[in-house]
Amino acid sequence: MDNVGKISREADGHIAIQTVVGPDGKPRYIVELPGVQAWSLVDHPQDVGGAVSSEQLQSSAYTRAIRKAMEQAGIPEGADVMLVGHSLGGIAAMDLAGDPSFNGGKYNVTHVMTAGSPISTKEVAPGAQTRVLSVENTHDIVTHVDGQDSMRYGQSERRMTYQFSDNYGSFGANHAANREESVKGHRGYAEHIRDDLKNSPNPYLRSYVDSTTPYLRGTVTDTKIYSLRDNPPGA
Repeated sequence: MDNVGKISREADGHIAIQTVVGPDGKPRYIVELPGVQAWSLVDHPQDVGGAVSSEQLQSSAYTRAIRKAMEQAGIPEGADVMLVGHSLGGIAAMDLAGDPSFNGGKYNVTHVMTAGSPISTKEVAPGAQTRVLSVENTHDIVTHVDGQDSMRYGQSERRMTYQFSDNYGSFGANHAANREESVKGHRGYAEHIRDDLKNSPNPYLRSYVDSTTPYLRGTVTDTKIYSLRDNPPGA
């Protein structure tokens, strides 16, 4: 999530794909997805138009661009993938995890981690064993835009929501992916994930964290940054 915040600050319309070789010697892939980068209509899918379409539709310019980037990265079919997204990036992550042609078809989405994302109406593909963790600041208005109870699925090893309540007095600070992105340098989602989850007594959160060991305890062997752009009509 800290990487997601750094990508957000460096350039608009970009994502990162990391190749990680786990302790078992198996390569896995982490796809890091920033949220809205432009509150107007621009030439990349991380704009306000992308946010509206992603909230309403499973397939969007953002998800289609992510698919193309993963193909260009050479991720083999059937590979284990972890999707990490902030805000709009989390919505796109869940849209992909919920598409059987992607999750269980093209790839095996083992984990989704979202932060500040309204994903309460979205589910993973039927039969998928994907673990989903949604992290929410209760003072972040973005998490409420879907009008649904974040806890509607309850808590289990397959799907859980972790909430905290920090009101820093502004939309930007309450919604920030990490400390660097925060308006006044307050803790962002990345810091809460790092500081809070590892010590949480919640057995489902502990199980989720432990299950990410092949990704987080592996060796990053490759990192690629992709620039996403909208296709013109008919392209």
